[in-house]
This record gives sequence, C-alpha cells and structure tokens, in this order.
Amino acid sequence: MRVLFSEISSTGSRYRIDVVNVSPVDKSFRLQGPVDFNCTLSIENGGGVLLQGVIAASLLLRCDRCLDMVAFQVQSEMSLSFVVEDGDRRQIKDIELPVADLDIIELSEPVIDLEEVAVQQLDFNLPVKHLCETGCRGICSGCGVNLNRGDCGCSEDVGNNPFAVLAELKE
Repeated sequence: MRVLFSEISSTGSRYRIDVVNVSPVDKSFRLQGPVDFNCTLSIENGGGVLLQGVIAASLLLRCDRCLDMVAFQVQSEMSLSFVVEDGDRRQIKDIELPVADLDIIELSEPVIDLEEVAVQQLDFNLPVKHLCETGCRGICSGCGVNLNRGDCGCSEDVGNNPFAVLAELKE
C-alpha cells in the first residue's frame, strides 16, 4: 500500500495491513500467518511525515546450527520520520549524524510504501542468531545428521582435524 504525503489528513490518517508479500528467496524468514500492522501517519511541521505504530507477526526462521525451522514471535512498536531527500541536507548529514536523526528515513519522492516498511520492521526485529534452543548441538560436520535427534556414529578422526597439530604442540 503506497501512501502519498498529500493523502495524509491534517489530523492524521490510520492504516492497517494484514497481508504482506515476503519473497522466500530474499528473506531469512517465512510468515506463519497474517501480519498485524497498525499505524498512524501525521504531517510534521517541517513537511515530513511521522509514522507511529505497532507490528505483530508469527515467523518461521531456520536454526543457524541444525537448520530446523523455528517459530518466532515479533511484537514491536515503532516511531519513524519520513522526509523527502534534499541534496544540501545530505551533505551536512554525511559529516555528522545526531542521535535524533537515526529514525529519519529519506525518500526520493513523497510516497511511503507501508508494506515495505512492515517487511523492514520484521527484518529489524529478527534475532542476530536464530537458535531452536539454547543447547542446540547442530549437525555433524561429517555426515550431516541433526545431533539434537541423536548421535550419528561418526568417529572423530584426529588426523582430519586441522587443529591436531596445535594439540601436539601443547604437549
């Protein structure tokens, strides 16, 4: 849903999105149901737009160790400012970026794509490391068996270990 700055009411406009298109090729997550994205857009004094809202979704992530799918809940509040890009402002901003400007998003045209904002907020709320459980054992580097489901039976061959030489130096 694209919203033009000129379509936003002077008292603010409310928007709700429950369907977001996420390409499984581009993203490290899949949606596990609808997205609940509610926001209010209001015109700021400088001509920009302030977005305040809440996003909630259930996602499926791939565990970084064992590659199993893991459910993850996102529930986040957001407050973002959108301004139309200005060449002079960009030069000044490259020199110094105050903390207050961290939530300002510069646009090339006065249009906000709310679906894109929703996907970016889902990305922003993902954990750095996706784990199915704290003690995930991962997969065997030899045969690829998920070690959370049991041992694989591979023997640890010290000769193939690249750190075996260091172990000998220690002795």
